[in-house]
Amino acid sequence: MIRTKKDLEKIRASHVSLMKMREGKKRFRIVVSLGEENMPAKETLNEFIKVLDELKIYDCAVFFGPKSSISEAPVVEIHGKNTSTTYINVTKDIVPLIVKSHIVGEKVLDTHVYKEEK
Repeated sequence: MIRTKKDLEKIRASHVSLMKMREGKKRFRIVVSLGEENMPAKETLNEFIKVLDELKIYDCAVFFGPKSSISEAPVVEIHGKNTSTTYINVTKDIVPLIVKSHIVGEKVLDTHVYKEEK
């Protein structure tokens, strides 16, 4: 509950990183798709925001996407300038590995990439 200007300033300070992720041109769009269970997807999304904020990476936008047709949820799609990669079974423990490899190193983390069956 907001009772004073100080309370409002605390709330604003806690949301600065979220606002930075929404402004300006983005290098990557990260879309976390909902699965049968919403909680794992929410944890994954929150972990992306947390890790990106800790590393002060603000040129990535993080969104919730529609329910995925892929059964190995949570499913995360990372859209770059000319590429799109789909990761499966992305728990919050996997998020730092994806950020370090894909976002920072710009190399796909092969262990969790979705491979379409032919």
